[in-house]
Amino acid sequence: MRSSGESSLRIVSEEQAHALASAALDYGTEAGRPNRAEWLVARVSAILSADVVLLAYAGGHWTILTAAGDHPFTSRDALNLFDDLTAGLAAVRTAGGQDWTLLTSERNSGGVALAIAGDWTMSPAPFFHLVDVLTETSNR
Repeated sequence: MRSSGESSLRIVSEEQAHALASAALDYGTEAGRPNRAEWLVARVSAILSADVVLLAYAGGHWTILTAAGDHPFTSRDALNLFDDLTAGLAAVRTAGGQDWTLLTSERNSGGVALAIAGDWTMSPAPFFHLVDVLTETSNR
């Protein structure tokens, strides 16, 4: 949890952007990899040094598929934060006393979502690419 006055704003560096693109490429081409969603979320978390959660919308509600690190998305109230997301827009919401960047696919807002600890809204493109790759592969 951040202290009073401490900003949670984060910017993806060029090196991180390349690493995230590589992770997305590897995920998309390695369909046979066991536990590849867990692998991808752990890799993204390591690249960013931030907690990351992957969620899916099914049966009328959001559920956690996998997570790397601690997160507050264990209650229905916290999961309901994903209900009002707009496709193509990264949103910052406070959950568990911490800012989280939440986003869904630009193409399909009701399938897959990512939550990344901190405010990454100044550089969301790599995350939209990741969630689009996740959405595309889950639709195959």
